[in-house]
Amino acid sequence: MTLKKLFNFVSMTVGRRSIFVLFAVSLLCVLIQSATVVVPFFIEHFINDIQTGNFSVRILYAAGLFYVLAFALGNLVTFFYGKIQIGIKNKIQVNLVRSILSRNPLYIRTKGEGFFAKLMENSLEVVMNFFAPYNLRNFFLIIQNCVIVGILFYKNQLVGIFCAVLFLLYFFAYLLNNKLFSTILMNFIEKSSSSTALIYDFIRGNKSLFASEQSLKFAERKILKVLATVRKIEFRLNFFFDLIFTSVGNLFRPCLNIVIVAILGKSVLEGSVSFGTFVLVITYYNLLQSGMNSFQGISDSIFHTAGALNSLSLFLGENTTFSKKALKTDSKEFFYNIDSVSFSLNENFILKNASLKIGENFHYALVGQSGLGKSSLVNLLLGLQSPQTGAVHFLSGKNDVSSVHVFEDVAWFSQNPDIFNLTLKENIFLGDKIDESEYAEFVKILELEKLDGRLLGSGGENISGGERQRVGLARFLHQLKSKNHYFIDEGFVSLDEFTKEKMLLVTKKSLCGKTGICITHDDAVFQSLCDKVILYDKNGTISLLEKPEGKPLKDFIAAE
Repeated sequence: MTLKKLFNFVSMTVGRRSIFVLFAVSLLCVLIQSATVVVPFFIEHFINDIQTGNFSVRILYAAGLFYVLAFALGNLVTFFYGKIQIGIKNKIQVNLVRSILSRNPLYIRTKGEGFFAKLMENSLEVVMNFFAPYNLRNFFLIIQNCVIVGILFYKNQLVGIFCAVLFLLYFFAYLLNNKLFSTILMNFIEKSSSSTALIYDFIRGNKSLFASEQSLKFAERKILKVLATVRKIEFRLNFFFDLIFTSVGNLFRPCLNIVIVAILGKSVLEGSVSFGTFVLVITYYNLLQSGMNSFQGISDSIFHTAGALNSLSLFLGENTTFSKKALKTDSKEFFYNIDSVSFSLNENFILKNASLKIGENFHYALVGQSGLGKSSLVNLLLGLQSPQTGAVHFLSGKNDVSSVHVFEDVAWFSQNPDIFNLTLKENIFLGDKIDESEYAEFVKILELEKLDGRLLGSGGENISGGERQRVGLARFLHQLKSKNHYFIDEGFVSLDEFTKEKMLLVTKKSLCGKTGICITHDDAVFQSLCDKVILYDKNGTISLLEKPEGKPLKDFIAAE
């Protein structure tokens, strides 16, 4: 099942032809590397020639030449394999990147950077390594061992029978170990992770436990009981694993070694077997023993590949993509029309059957007490989250925010602007055609001269908080040149009063003729940028209010 899923996954992401080429080159590499298994035949003839008095180094030369050619050819094929594998891995990574870019931004933030790093490197590396020659060799070693058992049986039937028994013992141990991996190990992982969660929840939910010695002892007993269950499963896994493979390796193999040497030694003394054959059989017997670990290698490879494949397949198959269409801006009936919308987050209602039509050509302040869910409300308006009931329309009834790209006509400025490890110019224009005169204007009016030409660092780690806000504001002002609507989410919080006053003047000038919503708790921002109020209350309802000249922000929130 894992092999079928693996081939389906790689075929889906890079095509069947690519994967078959990779598989063929890897198989050729393994065949060349395994060709040295015929060297013992050269050695057998060489030793037999010495015994008969026909000493010649020609066979040794032939064996050496054969080995060198196989080594050189094997490395050449390995080089081509590496180039093909890198190309295929790159194609799969491109598909993953495209899939990531098609995700909802909130989903990306929830998963976190570590998830995608693991997906792009660890999981993909495990999947690709399944086709590597050293992994494929484990499968080939089983075939090679069957051939060796046949050769040993041909050379000495009794030795062949003993070796066949050893081969079967390892095979059954492998099957049993697979069962352990699929049941006990998975059970251990599940118990371990759930026990950790239980311990965390127990401590988090019982802060009063730290109030007394007696309570602490009670908590300790509870936690130790959970841990004891996990340790029992871990012990069983380790014990049975060691019992199966160590017993075969440490008990049967040494005994079999003695028996085979005794059988062959007796045959050599009786003259029924040549000394060259004795060396050949012992060499192949050692090869057989070293190849027995291939069963464990296959088990590990399949187990880890299955886990990595599940991670990749689940991500690619998750229904979190933006299946959205272009925004229709030919008719503007309103800014937003919230139609009977209900939305809850973590069992807390953000909106309860709310309806509100928000008109064009005004600058709205979205106000309300902290912690009620204004940011979640904005996510609904931007189409980043979907309501449980009702619909949110943008500009016209043709644009349901859940099915169109709202950001095509919305400029965005928040208290945490996304700053990338690019130059200032690249951070402002983000792929748009760069206007040098516009850039020079932003640098001057926003006082960004010392950032010109510098890499700003991932997340803006190379610049200050105030500089991050001004870079975000520059990007916002650039977007406003081509977009008619905007959202400002606490965009001026990191600026000192003097800088904020100057930035508000620049922003107010750029907002002329635009329509948008500003979330703020700052009265200076409220008075400068807003002319109407959207009041969001603790009951999950929203209402549209007029904004009398000079009425402070706190009065609207207090009235709520």
